[in-house]
Amino acid sequence: MPHSTATSDDAVAYDPATTPVTLSAGVALEEMPCVSGDVIEARLGVTSGTRDRPLVWVAGVAIAPLVAPLVTRPMTPVELLATWRHVPPGRHRELLDWLLRERIVQPVHHDRV
Repeated sequence: MPHSTATSDDAVAYDPATTPVTLSAGVALEEMPCVSGDVIEARLGVTSGTRDRPLVWVAGVAIAPLVAPLVTRPMTPVELLATWRHVPPGRHRELLDWLLRERIVQPVHHDRV
């Protein structure tokens, strides 16, 4: 029976259709000031203990709506991407890969036997 193994850099091979992802430890959604044109307005952003600054946008896309569904429960990537109606489908994989690489989200680890 095939199985996933962790590598030395903590990257985990997983089946994107069935392995749930969750917010990484220390990641939170918070309102923060954000420059929008000539004004400063409150925007929902992402904070993380591994980043120096909070994030509001990634590649021109608001980041909080990408990960907000994970606040209540882990989801499979397929379920999560289905909530991204504001993102062109051609960008889904790019953004999910970025969220994983930047450790904003992570696969849910189950005990291995």
